[in-house]
Amino acid sequence: MKYTKGNWVLSASDATLVIVSEGNAVADCRWTNMKREESEANANLIAAAPRMYEALLSLFYEGDSGELYLVDYYDEGLELAKRAIAKAEGRTP
Repeated sequence: MKYTKGNWVLSASDATLVIVSEGNAVADCRWTNMKREESEANANLIAAAPRMYEALLSLFYEGDSGELYLVDYYDEGLELAKRAIAKAEGRTP
């Protein structure tokens, strides 16, 4: 899967929250029809997307047929998932 690599972080302006990776805008959330708090929650979810994707991938391996199977040892994947959740909730950058 091809997507913008790097740590996605929020950058705020007067009416927009921009998700940035290595100086490049990935997405923006405006709060014209919703409260800023809700827009910030949406932006945090978007910014956490790469970490959530990586956490999910670490819990599976691809079999010969292309099917995904749950790995036997998934402590690392669970730790990645915890970090992704913290980012999605705005508790970590």
